[in-house]
Amino acid sequence: MERKRFMLNNSNTTLSILYKETYGPTADVFISYIKDNKFFLENITLTRKETSKQLDITTKTFRDHLTPGQQEEWSFVVKTEQGKAVIAEMMASMYDASLDKIHSHRWNFNPVYSTYSMPPDGDILPIR
Repeated sequence: MERKRFMLNNSNTTLSILYKETYGPTADVFISYIKDNKFFLENITLTRKETSKQLDITTKTFRDHLTPGQQEEWSFVVKTEQGKAVIAEMMASMYDASLDKIHSHRWNFNPVYSTYSMPPDGDILPIR
């Protein structure tokens, strides 16, 4: 936290603030002043601009039909929104729609581990 004091007059005053990493994604600036024997308080929220983590994935080789036991290598190109190639890890899964005739398909994938449980009464409790 920092404090600065200014003696104001009828000219504009510029306040430069270095955004520190320790502030996190947002920081609040509180400006208080007295004018005509009245106290004023202003609050300004500063938000750090986050770089986009969106990746564009393009299939380099693709086969829409495979023969059982056929060896196949798939290639993908992963780039940033700006078109710069990046090194990334990817997880893929294959699915055979003809198996739906035997048993219906139920895809259930959640890569984010939940740290909460839902007891019968409906209150969410953290898992310890």
